[in-house]
Amino acid sequence: MQIGSATARASAVRITARQQGAAALPLLRRSLAGSASHKREVGRMAFREMLRIGDAAIPMVENMFDSEDWAERKAAVCLLRRRGRLTPEQKARAESDPHIAVRHAARTRCRV
Repeated sequence: MQIGSATARASAVRITARQQGAAALPLLRRSLAGSASHKREVGRMAFREMLRIGDAAIPMVENMFDSEDWAERKAAVCLLRRRGRLTPEQKARAESDPHIAVRHAARTRCRV
């Protein structure tokens, strides 16, 4: 979903996730990756939909913790914290992450 404005792409992500449920998790993960300023609205929508999907998203979220992309790692920390599933080992790993946003997400309430 690369065509159209950020608002249109975010709406498409939301509609797809609502229709497909957990089957849309790969799309949501791609939408989170590299959420630069022009993709931020799409990334936020993907984060909210992953949060809404709930426990079915946890296996993918744990895989996102190992991503090369800092935005995916930050989202993983935030999602696990909000679901109450962030282990002490994961928190310690996030606090020593090379990217400041991931370290900050491990210590404070997340804003994606």
